[in-house]
Amino acid sequence: LAELGHGDGMCGYGMLLTDGKGVEANAAEAVKYWEKAVRGHQHSHATYELGVAYYQGEGVNEDERKALEYFKQAAQTEHTGAMYMLGDSLLEGIGCQKDTEAAVEWLYKAAEKGHRGARSRLLALIHDNGNKDHGKWSDSSRQSFRRRNTKISRRLTVKKSRAF
Repeated sequence: LAELGHGDGMCGYGMLLTDGKGVEANAAEAVKYWEKAVRGHQHSHATYELGVAYYQGEGVNEDERKALEYFKQAAQTEHTGAMYMLGDSLLEGIGCQKDTEAAVEWLYKAAEKGHRGARSRLLALIHDNGNKDHGKWSDSSRQSFRRRNTKISRRLTVKKSRAF
């Protein structure tokens, strides 16, 4: 399917090439297939995989800014893993300046879609950051921040328990 230009086939074959499953591992060739899938089909998962390749320097030179752009593109198509990676990158300032407010928004979107790492990251932020002002996520007053954190914690905990 990959050779016939099928988007899912190209993305899947790229993943096999990266992992060396059933074929000889070749990360550079995987990147070529993902690029074709993105160019020809705007393939969301291939876009995410390109982000990972640039983030880790697999098959291409490591480039955090380029990785962030691919994560952003895939996140805008509702790709959960990309939402998490975009949020995490924004939170840590990887490939960009730190932007806690935007990071929390992307992490929250990923958590809402069931991403366990995003839930954990948000809960850690809520419990570790006490009074910090997070833009529209808080008004920096202890009382309203606690109330909002409790509400978010409850929502994330309920979703987590329903995930299985």
